[in-house]
Amino acid sequence: MQGFCLERKDRGHGRAGGVACYIRNDLMYKRLNDMEVHDLEVMWIKVMPKKTPRTLVACFYYTPKTEYLKIRDHKHPECGVITIGDFNQLRDNFMKTHYRFVQVVNVVTRGQAILDKIWTNMEEVLLFPNWGHRTITWFCLNLMRKTQLILDA
Repeated sequence: MQGFCLERKDRGHGRAGGVACYIRNDLMYKRLNDMEVHDLEVMWIKVMPKKTPRTLVACFYYTPKTEYLKIRDHKHPECGVITIGDFNQLRDNFMKTHYRFVQVVNVVTRGQAILDKIWTNMEEVLLFPNWGHRTITWFCLNLMRKTQLILDA
């Protein structure tokens, strides 16, 4: 996609699956392979915009077969955290109770359920989340200049 860098983690077995994230070319970022869990479809990226808080972005695909979700306590305490993706049947109240995250998607995303979710501890900088079966897009407000940064996952 023009104007974006692609980061992806393919499923280790089978034909389909995996996660991908498009990041605007003008945003500095680093893939955090050491935070990824081998048997889960999760990819961690540290985004370093010039004038907004450093942010850890976790792109998830939670398959219904997986019995639990492992989210490591992150090694970057100076960063906010955004977890984004298809959480399917995950009972995710622990995101609120253990991590004190807020779930910002508040409308049905597929069928009669909210499967595509954004959990974050940076609720104040997320604007206008958009979602569908294949993508979740959000705008990140630059707190200093009142401009928008756009990330697609």
